[in-house]
Amino acid sequence: MPEREDDHEALAAGLDIDMGRRIKLRRIQLGLSQSDLARKIGPVAFQQVQKYENGTDRVSASRLYLIAEALGVGIGFFYGLDDAAAGIDTAAVAGSIDCLGERYAIEVLECFRDMTPEQRSTSARRDAPGALLGAVLADCSAASGLFDDPVGQKPATR
Repeated sequence: MPEREDDHEALAAGLDIDMGRRIKLRRIQLGLSQSDLARKIGPVAFQQVQKYENGTDRVSASRLYLIAEALGVGIGFFYGLDDAAAGIDTAAVAGSIDCLGERYAIEVLECFRDMTPEQRSTSARRDAPGALLGAVLADCSAASGLFDDPVGQKPATR
């Protein structure tokens, strides 16, 4: 257990960040925007949900209860207590959430979601996952022009 005040602060900050990652992961799994979640736990603005997800603001016990209810999970989910029972690899969860912050990650996932099951299946049979990602990017680019812009510029809106 931490002995110095600095150690306590570092531990608390790490827990806030991990809890925020879990909120974000579950929200995305459910297809909710930050605004959707804010309305469910309100009255708060989407910026407050963003601060919770980034770990910059601590979530109070009462607000955590509302978030858990809105996301359909128990409180233990946010502390990793239900991970083993649910077969969740905590490191993989953190890595997945970090990946979502990369440029175009959400757009690529949206393109994958928009593919038909046949498109996914055909692409997956070809040297997956590289071919599947190539098919997703090609389909997405053709449909929206999303990846036609030069690197360094803002992504096109869908």
